[in-house]
Amino acid sequence: RIASGPVAVVNPVDLVNVVGTMSNEGVECPALRGDNGDLYTLIGGDLGDFQPGDRVRVSRSPNDPTRGRILEKLP
Repeated sequence: RIASGPVAVVNPVDLVNVVGTMSNEGVECPALRGDNGDLYTLIGGDLGDFQPGDRVRVSRSPNDPTRGRILEKLP
């Protein structure tokens, strides 16, 4: 008996990673100012206790940018 549908497995080297600082620059969504200077808005899901000024890394699959986001606080 199958308990769930197919699950995509992503090779870690295929993930897109953005490192930066959480920002209050987003209008409706939380925002991240990447170390490259670009501004990213983070949509979907609970961000938990992340606050502007926190250093974070966001990883996601380039094949499906709306799913599989990993948000990790950095020291």
